Amino acid sequence: MLGSMIQRQAKACGAFALATLMLTAGQAMAQDDASIQSIGVTDAGGEIVLEIAATARPNCVDFTTVDPPALMISCTEMTLGSQEPVQTIGNGVIEQLELNESSDAEGTNTQIRVLLTSLLEYTKAVQDNKLIITIRKSGSADSGSSDAIAAALEDDGGGEATTASASAGDLRIESTRTGELSSVAGDHTYRGAGNQIRGIDFQNVIADRVSRVVITGAGALDFTTSYPTDTKMVIALRDSVLGSGLERTLDTSKFASAVNSVSSFRSRTQRGDVKVVVNLREAVRPTVQESGSVLIIDFPIPPSIAGAAYTAPETVETYEEPEPEPEITQEDRIESATGRERLISTAGKSIDPAKKAKQRKDSIFGSEGMFLGEIDPSHQWRGRPVNLDFVRANIHNVFRIISHVGKVNIVTSDDVDGDVTVRLIEVPWDQALAAILQAKSLGAVQYGNIVRVAPIETIRKEREDAAAAKQSAIDSMDLNLLSLPLNYANANAVQKQLENMLSKRGSVNFDSRTNTLIVRDIDPNLNQIRELVRTLDTRTPQVLIEARIVEASQSMTRALGIQWGGSLNFSAATGAPTGLFFPNTIGLSGGRTSSTVSGQSQTIGGRPANFTDQPNYVVDLPSPSQQGSVGLSLGSLTGLVNLDARLTAGESAGNGKIVASPSITTVTNQQASITDGARIPYETASLRGTNVQFVEATLQLTVTPQITADRTIFLEIAVTKNQPDFGATVQNFPTIQIKEAQTTVMVQDGDTTVIGGVYTYEEAISKTYIPGLGRIPVLGWLFKTTAKRMDRKELLVFITPTIVEGSR
Repeated sequence: MLGSMIQRQAKACGAFALATLMLTAGQAMAQDDASIQSIGVTDAGGEIVLEIAATARPNCVDFTTVDPPALMISCTEMTLGSQEPVQTIGNGVIEQLELNESSDAEGTNTQIRVLLTSLLEYTKAVQDNKLIITIRKSGSADSGSSDAIAAALEDDGGGEATTASASAGDLRIESTRTGELSSVAGDHTYRGAGNQIRGIDFQNVIADRVSRVVITGAGALDFTTSYPTDTKMVIALRDSVLGSGLERTLDTSKFASAVNSVSSFRSRTQRGDVKVVVNLREAVRPTVQESGSVLIIDFPIPPSIAGAAYTAPETVETYEEPEPEPEITQEDRIESATGRERLISTAGKSIDPAKKAKQRKDSIFGSEGMFLGEIDPSHQWRGRPVNLDFVRANIHNVFRIISHVGKVNIVTSDDVDGDVTVRLIEVPWDQALAAILQAKSLGAVQYGNIVRVAPIETIRKEREDAAAAKQSAIDSMDLNLLSLPLNYANANAVQKQLENMLSKRGSVNFDSRTNTLIVRDIDPNLNQIRELVRTLDTRTPQVLIEARIVEASQSMTRALGIQWGGSLNFSAATGAPTGLFFPNTIGLSGGRTSSTVSGQSQTIGGRPANFTDQPNYVVDLPSPSQQGSVGLSLGSLTGLVNLDARLTAGESAGNGKIVASPSITTVTNQQASITDGARIPYETASLRGTNVQFVEATLQLTVTPQITADRTIFLEIAVTKNQPDFGATVQNFPTIQIKEAQTTVMVQDGDTTVIGGVYTYEEAISKTYIPGLGRIPVLGWLFKTTAKRMDRKELLVFITPTIVEGSR
């Protein structure tokens, strides 16, 4: 409702409320202004109808005031007629009508001041030549809700807030100059079931240095709080229903308060919930208290805000003149890349581009505060929403109304004329102004809080004339000579940057002996060139880059083998002949026949009693490593049966670690390299004979650093560690083991990062056995040998860049 919007603005800003703007325009009269014919007030039960009849369709704007409560109706191109300037009504809602007529060069205006007993909801309509205002009477007040709010506010410890005893059904909006209270009470209507929320109030208790939000329900509140950001608090009221007129935003930005705004609305995601969002100026943590059906939330007022005085008795849209841009000095510490930005004016001063952009953003039209028929789509409109309804209204009157709403001064040239027909609903007033200008092919130029309106072609011609005059003045300026000695930058390189900045008569040269620039140009260009050179001629930072290449290796080999054999001799020598003619003797032994170790060795039955180098092995599967072995020999007294067995086993393990740590220092954006190693010679043959050539096996670090303003370092880095491997040779020449890493990384100053790594793991198991017999469980170990090998290798490359202090 229109009255609800009025309440929303009035409650947030105190003494003055401009809730919405409804404009209607009638048929333009050919010669004379319209005049008021009659004013009638009718009591229609729950409503009071104020009817204003005129000789033509009225063109009026309305707004409200709080102290005293009144409805202001201002009609353009309308005279008072024969109406009495003061009319007493006294019907309990409207106390008195005050009419005032004023004239100026643009025409005659009439203002009707409707003095009310209190601010109430109302609607406005235009029917033919009549303006009809319908003011709704309120019902009975909910005393419980009002008493709860009053009790909560009385506990504030002696604050300056005041509460008035409202009549039944009164919709009250009260405020002190410090913005102590913005409250709504009365008989609200509710849709749905749940705890009825009857008040969401704001109180700024300066004495206690707190900003208070008071939420009142019909019963105890079931709520939760959350903090999506440091400057936003959300109170979720469970199973609640919001009263009519309470779904709104209280704008408390004009108060010396920690709270910027308080928004209350029905939850769109959780049916049956009401949410209250408190937006803060600074991150503060509140205290929450419950007292029956009242929830009190106190936000501490930060010291930076507590000293601010609230002196604005009304909400005013103003254009603030931007503060002078501070000059950036060479000693300013640059904390980010954005901080390095420079906007160099013709006066030779460096200003912050972000602040300059904010000036353009704060202007009505953006883009240097000028409107020439087009608007940047990204431009943000920030004016108060208004409703405009015109039918062939004089454009000067439209500008006057927009000037009143937007609190800006609008000046039009003599060639601005005509009527405009437009209907805009809830459109920011500055956007509405741009739309009207565009419809009438008009342009505008903003100077502070003054907006000058003229045809677009007129403004463009003025700009062209001004540009031509400026160029003529530049062409007539004297050329001056400027010498700029450089400390760190190269004059030849800087010269190329300056060539595009010169005027058509300017020139730039350099002296290589003194590293000095010699510039000849007009003074405005010399100012910009001097500031640009001062910005470019800075000390180049240096970086120390340390690399650590760590190699770790681990190996293990384990083997288990067996050898066994023997002989069986059936003969007269062993006392066990066969007794046959053939075979008279039978001998059985391993495939390899043993030989006597020495002539003095003792024998039993013609066989040595000790082990020989080549025993009669039936199974000969020793381990590759025979540093550990156990032998067993069994034989009969006569040498009939002999058995020899040998178990061999071996295991080896190794651990290794190699650390290489090259380091180098260089300036930003300059490549540096360091190498350590050897060149290995090798021979090649050709038709010309044998030649000796070399291959490099080196440890090399190549890096190009780039330092950012926030002390982050970008590194383009290549690390190589090549070394000869004499364990693997080709024609007695060693092979080369290659380990390389090349990448681009971003590292903070002094931090260490791993730019690469290689991890290898090898495991091999080999088995040698006699077919068939070696697969027999358990018994198969007598017919096989096993070997297991594991190798682990790991390579890591660490990089640590450090900015050399004193180089910035």
